[in-house]
Amino acid sequence: ANFGDIFGLHWGAFMFKSQAPWHSILYTLGAFMLVWAVINMFFLRGAPQPMSLDWQIAEQEARQAEDDCQDSADCGNNLRDPEEDVRYASFLEVLMVPGLMLYSLSYMCLKLVNYALFLWL
Repeated sequence: ANFGDIFGLHWGAFMFKSQAPWHSILYTLGAFMLVWAVINMFFLRGAPQPMSLDWQIAEQEARQAEDDCQDSADCGNNLRDPEEDVRYASFLEVLMVPGLMLYSLSYMCLKLVNYALFLWL
């Protein structure tokens, strides 16, 4: 479950328990979606930068060095096992990818729409 699922479920349950009419529940969830759509329209990037993390740049440079090495005959000493240098991105490095949080919050709002429509049906 993600934040949009949980938020939509609890908001709908809260409104339902407060004896609100069913259409007011849909209007409030629609207002949340409208506000978030405006925020996304102004602040969401079209796509993240192609090389946004240091480990991606280092990986590209290593690939370029391997490609250059395949063309020349004297690079047999420079070849390394690619499995030795495997470095995975940490959780914080992944969170630093530009636009990731905005995309995840957008997904949350899509799930909010999903729950609003299920509540309506």
